[in-house]
Amino acid sequence: MIPAEAGSKSRLAEGALVLITIIWGTTFPLLRTSLRILDPYDIVALRFTIAAVLIAAITWKRFRYLNRTALWDGALTGFFMGTGYLVQAIGLTTISSPRSAFITGTAVIFVPFIDRFVSRLGATRGEIVAVALTFLGLLLFYADANLKLQAGDLWTLLGAVMFASQVVTTNVAARRSDPFVVSALQSVAAALVAWIFILPRGVL
Repeated sequence: MIPAEAGSKSRLAEGALVLITIIWGTTFPLLRTSLRILDPYDIVALRFTIAAVLIAAITWKRFRYLNRTALWDGALTGFFMGTGYLVQAIGLTTISSPRSAFITGTAVIFVPFIDRFVSRLGATRGEIVAVALTFLGLLLFYADANLKLQAGDLWTLLGAVMFASQVVTTNVAARRSDPFVVSALQSVAAALVAWIFILPRGVL
């Protein structure tokens, strides 16, 4: 029998994930519209710079838990997150929002394999079947395009791999570092991924 407190926390976590999914879904059409005005580098840089400032302003007291491990966790997870959003935005310049959302959603299939690689364990039979079904779904999805992937599709697929890597590394980070500190550092690192491309040209 599951204790009431554990069950309550589980429902809260699941509810939070549903809310995150709803917010996540709205970002695709919003991002697609924004890309008509700004380029992908500008959007990612501004997006995560603002996020870093806001998170740091709200959770600054938690920075007493800042240490070398948290710095590494924030930098690594932020690199994957920033790269994921950047290549996803690049992909959205040439493909539709629903198409981008569908391909990005395949990140859930890459998660168990990346996790197994990190933990040095082999993929289970169920995971192999899931990947096979996903790629079958992709083939059906692209049937109207003569089974040809567009450049935007490949950028978005790379983004899915980056997001899957972020999920795995965040899972490790959350177990050993303060999540608020990691979230702030993660946003800083994600912003830097884009600023690296912007600074050489000297202007947004």
